[in-house]
Amino acid sequence: MAVSRPTGKVTWSYCFDAPGSSRQDRMQIALYGFAGKKAAQDAEAQRRIDVQDEHAAALRGAPAPPTCLSALIDEFIREHAARNLAPKTVERYREMAAYLSPALLATALPDVTSLLLTREWNRLRESGGHHRRPKTSRPLSSKTVRNIAGVVSSAFARGVKWGLLLRIPFPTATFRRSNEKTGWISRTKLSPFRDVIEELRTYRRKMCDAV
Repeated sequence: MAVSRPTGKVTWSYCFDAPGSSRQDRMQIALYGFAGKKAAQDAEAQRRIDVQDEHAAALRGAPAPPTCLSALIDEFIREHAARNLAPKTVERYREMAAYLSPALLATALPDVTSLLLTREWNRLRESGGHHRRPKTSRPLSSKTVRNIAGVVSSAFARGVKWGLLLRIPFPTATFRRSNEKTGWISRTKLSPFRDVIEELRTYRRKMCDAV
């Protein structure tokens, strides 16, 4: 369905009842912010298939593996971050993931490429944030975009460990600082991203062993 924003911009969304829903216990699955009707329809069709597979697997007692980027990030936060990291770090991961576009989140894992991610990082830098009043878009800082990319990278690295993926779809060089003053980073500022750093180190060691 089309949704008109206060800024006059029209976006598209989808919403449908989850398998097993009833009038007394209605559960809906929705996602908003698509730029076009076809993008919303394609994402809904794929999401319906994924949800049905997850429901069938749950009835068998075995959760279905994630098949799209959104599901991979959710699985990473639920099965790894929430069990091993501080609650504030987990909350920060969720906040960073919320900046990602619905179209990218709905993309199937094999279709996530370095080009798609590069376009997303550029979009976030140019108009990824929003002013409180009015609700207009604004650029995100390079630091915030690096943090978002770090969460995505960590989720992909965990997906490689789980055997869901063969590789991370972008090089680690994506996160290097450029044209910025160098200096020491305090342990307090670095601590939320230790998990990301460790995931990347593990991935590099794994790639070296494969060679």
